Amino acid sequence: MNANFFKQFSEELFITRYNSDLANDLGNLLSRITNLINKFFEGKLSSGFDKSSRGKIVQVESSKLISFTNECFRKMKINEAIDNSMNCIKSINKYIESMAPWKLVKTDMSAASGVLLTSAEALRISCLSLIAVMPNKMNQALNILGDSSNDCDWGLFENGLTVRKHEPLFPRIDSSIKNNNDKSHKKNHY
Repeated sequence: MNANFFKQFSEELFITRYNSDLANDLGNLLSRITNLINKFFEGKLSSGFDKSSRGKIVQVESSKLISFTNECFRKMKINEAIDNSMNCIKSINKYIESMAPWKLVKTDMSAASGVLLTSAEALRISCLSLIAVMPNKMNQALNILGDSSNDCDWGLFENGLTVRKHEPLFPRIDSSIKNNNDKSHKKNHY
């Protein structure tokens, strides 16, 4: 196996992980939450977290995230901290998918608002848990969510929030374009 194989393999792995974890999971979650808040609530939510059992589970998981992340960093288990944060983001995605606030708005605006507020609060905490490894992007996400406090405790959005419209936080990388560029670059090199 030569060095080019490993380089290409690691680049492809990076693109796959970037598109999966950052563009699809984190970036799309941020967009989904903010787009729904902008569409149905004119960019603003008033108070009231989701009090359902699912909402409470999201709150408990998110509340534990920062202390777990800090413990992992203290023990130099950076990958474990990142994986745990990404798992929390995946659980927020599952929660919002199962609660379907885009359907709830048709019958119960208050419940839809609670789901979105709970999702935004959980995402805010997840972004704070990743701030040490991606400070610029996570600060950008927090700014979109209207948080400049860096308060790690659950409940910052208890009295509501105002979100900002934004471009995708993590635009997808099209690996076919990269592969075509590599092929044309190799042709020009030889």
